[in-house]
Parts: sequence; C-alpha cells; structure tokens
Amino acid sequence: MQQNIAAMRQEAVIPLVYQSYIGRIGLEIRRLHQRPSSMTTLALSALIDIAPRWFSRVGRYWTEFSTGIEEARAMALRYQSLAALSDRELAARGLKRQDIPRAALGVLDGV
Repeated sequence: MQQNIAAMRQEAVIPLVYQSYIGRIGLEIRRLHQRPSSMTTLALSALIDIAPRWFSRVGRYWTEFSTGIEEARAMALRYQSLAALSDRELAARGLKRQDIPRAALGVLDGV
C-alpha cells in the first residue's frame, strides 16, 4: 500500500516539475521577444563592423592552408621522383638513398 502511495506521489510530482520547467522556458522566450529593438540594432551594427575582419581572417587562414597543401604535395612528388631513381642516378646528383627525405624537404643544398 505504501509503495502505491509513493508511486502515485512520484507520478504526480513529475508532471508538475515538467510543467514548471516548460513554463519557465516560455517565460524566457516571451522576455526575449519583449526586449527593445535598439539592442538588435546595436548587435547588427557590431556584426557589420566585425564581419569584414572575420572574413578577411578566414580568407587568410584558407590561403595559408591551401599553400601548405600545395607545398606538401610538391614535397611528396619530389620524394617519389627521387625514390624512383637508382643508386647510381642518386650518386650523380650527389645523394645517397638515406638523403632522400631531407632532399625532398629541401634541406640539402644543391638539390
């Protein structure tokens, strides 16, 4: 019997808590819509001031990223072309097989 009463109390409390929570969300939404429109104007003007700098920064980061990708591809191509050479062809260039990674990175002089 006591378990039934506890279960009934729990069933009654859960909807009340849920309704209270939903009610608070509704109040917050209404409060947001009642704020003066001048705040929106201020926010919009701040966004207009910030947006060009933000887009410029994103463009700069994108350029640096794409330049890095191009450099990495060039290094990979250099490595593959040097790795495909025979030891005799590498020696003609003044390289040994163990020098290929440094030569691909452009660390060695004369390559």
